[in-house]
Amino acid sequence: MKSNIVIFDKPDSAEKIAEGLAVRWAVISGICNMCKYLHQCENDDKFKFPKDALCMAKKSDFLKGANG
Repeated sequence: MKSNIVIFDKPDSAEKIAEGLAVRWAVISGICNMCKYLHQCENDDKFKFPKDALCMAKKSDFLKGANG
């Protein structure tokens, strides 16, 4: 089993941490390459992740795990 360590350089909300972890997971796993929002995400600095983006589904899973 492989382990990954993530270090956050400042305190943040659980929501923001879960989002960071989810985006990192999506990039590393290659899931981003299958996402219909990839082009926008890569090219628009003001892009907000929609709830149906693959990384946001993972964010939801992270938040459920942290709360339950």
